[in-house]
Amino acid sequence: MTTIPYEHALRKIFIAVFLPSLALVIPAGIMSSRAFNRYYWNTPGNPDGIAIFCGIIPLFLSAFTAILILRHDSKNKEEETRWRGRFVCIADAAIAAGYLAVLLPIWIVEPIRLNEAADYAMLEAYATVFLIVNM
Repeated sequence: MTTIPYEHALRKIFIAVFLPSLALVIPAGIMSSRAFNRYYWNTPGNPDGIAIFCGIIPLFLSAFTAILILRHDSKNKEEETRWRGRFVCIADAAIAAGYLAVLLPIWIVEPIRLNEAADYAMLEAYATVFLIVNM
């Protein structure tokens, strides 16, 4: 089984992007929920900006998977290739599905929800850039 030529470099990028994205995702979620509550404070079923907070889950899983793959060193190369191929394929597919499950509501619902608060919507847009890099 062949490996991706730049896989280690991509995994290092995943790890490097984790902290800056965390520094944007958390404030974006807090500020978007405040913006929503400021304009629509008595709306039933208020989602409170939870979509951008959910971006932390695939972000963490992506960094954790990258660390596991970079740190793994097996003595048996045949076993490593079999294990690694299955693990990487399943993990990357699940993480990509998680990113899409988070990003699509942010791109579709949040612009409508934050119609009156363009500055908070822009903060969410900047936070999604790091999520896209990891996807």
